[in-house]
Amino acid sequence: MADTEVKNGTNGHVVDATGDHGPKKGDITCDEKLQSKIVRQVEHYFGDYNLPRDKFLKETIQSDEGWVSMDVMMKFQRLAGLSEDPQVTLYLNSVD
Repeated sequence: MADTEVKNGTNGHVVDATGDHGPKKGDITCDEKLQSKIVRQVEHYFGDYNLPRDKFLKETIQSDEGWVSMDVMMKFQRLAGLSEDPQVTLYLNSVD
């Protein structure tokens, strides 16, 4: 496969010939399906059902003045499984 060719990875993400996954830094497009999955997962983490039960997330929020860093978020297995690039969360800004 040439360096410019791409193929679909096993999780539905695009993988280039170097093995890189998903949107790259500087990319301005994001697959709508991926964007939807990311939004749904983040909404779950901070939702009314999960947040009161998630001891780690509550402690993280309390220890950092109400914030959770992207470094911490990208360690969450399901979110990291959607994209290994924290830049992909920039697409959340476009969500209503």
